[in-house]
Amino acid sequence: MASHNDLGKQGERAAADYLLQLGHTILAQNYRFGRAEVDIISNEKGVIVFTEVKTRSSTQFGLPEEFVDKKKRKLLHSAAGEYMYQNKIETP
Repeated sequence: MASHNDLGKQGERAAADYLLQLGHTILAQNYRFGRAEVDIISNEKGVIVFTEVKTRSSTQFGLPEEFVDKKKRKLLHSAAGEYMYQNKIETP
């Protein structure tokens, strides 16, 4: 596996650990629907949280949140809807 993939996996583990520390229950990781992937799906006090993890070793090329564009948000939204439908979840 390439080193950038290792960095990404480390970031996802760190994000999951952080969410657990905040009291979230991890429901799924790397959930796929079509071309979309949600890195972490968790439940925090009855609210389903869909988390996209962007890990960078520096901000030389921009901030991580700048890489979640409109297309990516649309894919995440469709995957989130499908996850809720498949799991019969009717909570926020």
